[in-house]
Amino acid sequence: MKARLLAHLKGKQLTFVADAVEHSEVVENKSELSFRAPKEFALALRSQELQAAVREVTGRALKIKVENGNGGAAPEASSTPPPAEGALLNQVLENPEIKRFQELFPSGQVRQVRNLKE
Repeated sequence: MKARLLAHLKGKQLTFVADAVEHSEVVENKSELSFRAPKEFALALRSQELQAAVREVTGRALKIKVENGNGGAAPEASSTPPPAEGALLNQVLENPEIKRFQELFPSGQVRQVRNLKE
């Protein structure tokens, strides 16, 4: 069911809704379709576009139930910082403002550093 629904949504270019379905666990019952997904996908899973797509794929209207959970989402990024590459990254990580940011947001990571002077 999930694969057919995804193909249908992508065919209609409903990428936001398709992404939500892709990151969800989908369970089909007699009259209900349950989606267990991370909280950030709840709005897309409650959309009229999804209702219409489910109706078109199944040929009947199903009740859509949305539950918060991890669903099929990608695992969270590791808490270890990326390996230090180059003097510029080290310089940035030593900046007091960056240190303060990392204290406030422990899961935040510096992923890429660009020298805007170049």
